[in-house]
Amino acid sequence: MSISRDNTPELQRDDFTEYIYDVTCFGDPINPENAEDVASGISRAMELEARPVLSEGVAAMLTQLGVACAADDIEPMLTEVKRRYKEI
Repeated sequence: MSISRDNTPELQRDDFTEYIYDVTCFGDPINPENAEDVASGISRAMELEARPVLSEGVAAMLTQLGVACAADDIEPMLTEVKRRYKEI
């Protein structure tokens, strides 16, 4: 991990983060020299920003743990997370 000029740690991008960035976020790896790839990457980034990614992840994890919920079930998810936190 390196430190930027304003002393904020910057995470290094390794093979796994490259995969997440290129494949998960954008589908196939993009070519920054290709205008269509750049435009589709920007469009995909805007779609991802509009999605409740954190809520989706929490809902998926709670569902795996046996508590069925959806990303828009904020109150039930928060209640369950708090309950589990207190339990720990």
